[in-house]
Parts: sequence; structure tokens; C-alpha cells
Amino acid sequence: MSSERTDRRRPTAGPHGFVGVTYGEFQSLYHYGRGRISGDRVVRLKMNDNGTPAAGTKSAKKKVADLLERVPQLMLDDQEGILILELEPRQVVSKGEKVIEVRIGDVRNVIPTTRRAKRILEPRMRSIGVALDRPRFEDPVLEQWSRRNVDNAIDGGRALCRLLFGDDRCADETGAGEASGDDGGRQQQDAVEAAIRQLDRQEGQDVDQDGAVMAATWIPAAYRFTRHDPYDYGFIDYLIDSGQVLKKLSWPEQSDGVEWCREVVRGVLDRRSSISSLADVVGDAKVASLAAALEETAPGLFPAGFRSLVIFCRWKELFHGWREAVDLQALGKEARELVAGGIDFRSVRESLWLLGCFAGHERVAPMRYAAEDHSWWCGEKLSPAKITGPATGTVREGEVSGAGGEPAAAATNLRTIGDGAVSG
Repeated sequence: MSSERTDRRRPTAGPHGFVGVTYGEFQSLYHYGRGRISGDRVVRLKMNDNGTPAAGTKSAKKKVADLLERVPQLMLDDQEGILILELEPRQVVSKGEKVIEVRIGDVRNVIPTTRRAKRILEPRMRSIGVALDRPRFEDPVLEQWSRRNVDNAIDGGRALCRLLFGDDRCADETGAGEASGDDGGRQQQDAVEAAIRQLDRQEGQDVDQDGAVMAATWIPAAYRFTRHDPYDYGFIDYLIDSGQVLKKLSWPEQSDGVEWCREVVRGVLDRRSSISSLADVVGDAKVASLAAALEETAPGLFPAGFRSLVIFCRWKELFHGWREAVDLQALGKEARELVAGGIDFRSVRESLWLLGCFAGHERVAPMRYAAEDHSWWCGEKLSPAKITGPATGTVREGEVSGAGGEPAAAATNLRTIGDGAVSG
């Protein structure tokens, strides 16, 4: 027998009053029969005939947004921790009331935020005799959660950069983007936002299917990438991973780019006896030329460079477990080794920033707080060594770093990449 409530009462004309409460607040209201809340948390909304909020106008959308913004913020994965109460019209708060008393009899409907939240909440609510309404606000709730996820990602990237570089700017806010007058940092942030939104959709939230199609930049493709077929070529594994990510990008020269990446991999594999570090792979002359050609041929796909992709693939696998904290000590050690090995400072910084965005602020926060000066912090203090670039660490525009940090000529055509590479 379904526990969903069927409200047979005639809809009341005029705006309905809604208030978002935590599950704990609802429990208090249920057990004690009354509760006091801030009056500005109650929002008056006009409803469609089917009971969903009328959000066809800009002002109506703002009112729905106001309702959700005034709900106490919980963890991003705690959708079931919030309920929206529809109040009887007599309880719609008058303008200027700072605190109102809500009685259990004033509650017309108990509305979960999403279908997922309803599935989780139904057993426990049914056990106390409470029927849940359908999730009428699911679309705006998911949009709000997605925006918070994006903010959490950007904050994670900035916090990780602050820990290891001493400032919280993303890579393009410190390099050529500023010099040319372009908003490069905004381009990287837009790409991360698209990646996080696609991850949200991939993880079962019923929006649209854009996250399942070819990616517009390498960042969402790399965030989603998982190595399914094992291979064991040491540091070269991450160059192979980067080629797999390229297959997920949509661009006219995709087949050419993937093929020449494959040829470069073959060439590096033939020299693998001389590969002893990630810097040897990222700084390889052929890899550097491939990076320059890819970024010149399809600049829109590379808000961060190809070499940053190779580094990110390794760091994502080794230094960040899903839902686990970032391994700051190991990450900082390898980042310093890359800079010391001649890899351009910008690529290292981009990779670090993108890893922080992928991890999210909640997995960087404990290290951030340990390194900052907070009166409430009682944990172990942290003072990570800052990464600084050598005098030649910033590559001039039009150049790429070769092995050992020496400039390598930028390839201007993808078809030049395969010259001299091993075939077969």
C-alpha cells in the first residue's frame, strides 16, 4: 500500500505558504505539536493546477529560489535531511513577522526534496504515520544542489593551490590569460562547472542525458574516466590514459589526434628503459610537440593543457581515492619533483587545481584548517612546503617544454607528430 498522500481537499485560491525544515526540525514539530521558526523562511508561492510551483516568470522563479536558499544547508549528499512543508493558508506569514509559531495542524503536506530523498525517507516516515507528498520541487532542488557542487569543486581547487602554492588562484589567472586580456581563469572554471554538472547527471539524478555524450573539453572526460583494461608500463600508463580520454572528445580532427597520440605512445614505449619518472614522460619532446599541436588545433577542448591531462590522470589515480582525503604529502612531493625536472610550472599548477576541484572542498578542508590559524582548531598543525617555480618555469607563449625543461619547437599540424614515431 502506497504511503503517498492524496490530498482530496479543494485547492485554495491565492498563494500557498511553504517552508523548508530539517528532518530534525520536523521531528521536533511532530513530537511536540508546535515549533517556532523565523518568519522569513516562509515563502508564498502560486501553484499550478497539478500542485507544482508556478515558475513561469522571473519573479516566480526567484520566489522558488528564495524558498530553497532559506533552507538550512546540510551536506550535499543529504537530500533526505530536508523537507518542505506546505502550510494551511491561515498560516501564511504576514510581512514583518520575525518569528512565527507553526503547529502540526497547520501542515497541509510534507514534501520530500527529490525522488531519491523520498525513497530513503518513506520507511521511517511511514513508521510514524506520516505520508509523503510527491517531490514537487525536484527540478529547482537539483539545480541548487548542482550549483553548490560547483562551488564546492572550485573551492576545493583554490584551497589545494593555497596549501601548496601559497595563493588560491587557478592556473589561468596567473599566466597568459591575464597577459592577453582573456578571462582564462573563467574558461577553466566554466569547464570545471560543466564537468561537475555532468558528473551529477551521470550519478543517477534524473535530469537530461548530456553527461552521457561526448565531452566538450577534456576535463569532464578525465573526471569520468576509469581505466578498465589493466596495463603496466609504469609512468607511461598515464600517457595511455590521456589517449583514452581524447577518444571521448568531440572535434573534427578527433580520429587524427587519437591516432597520433597512439604513435607518440608507441615511440615513448620503445624508449621506456630510459623512463624513470613522470617528468620523463611529460617532458618528452614528442609528447611536448603533440601537446602543442592538440592545443593549437582544438584550443576549445583544452582549457588546460594536454600535459596537465597526463599529470592529472596520475594524480587522480594515486593521490585521491573516491570519497577519501587527498594525500597532500605525496602530492606535494611529486609536484616539486616535476618542477625540479623541468616541467613547466603552469602545467603542474593546472593539474593540482583540477585535482582539488575533482576532490571537492570537503576532502581538502581538514588540511586547509590545519594549515590556517583558527581559534577553534585543536588538531595537529600543518605547514606544507610551498612549491615555487624556477626562473625558467613559465614557458613563453608559442613554446613548449622539452625533456629537462629545454624549449621544444611547437608543432603546428597534427600530421607532423607521427614523423619518426614507431608504427605498427
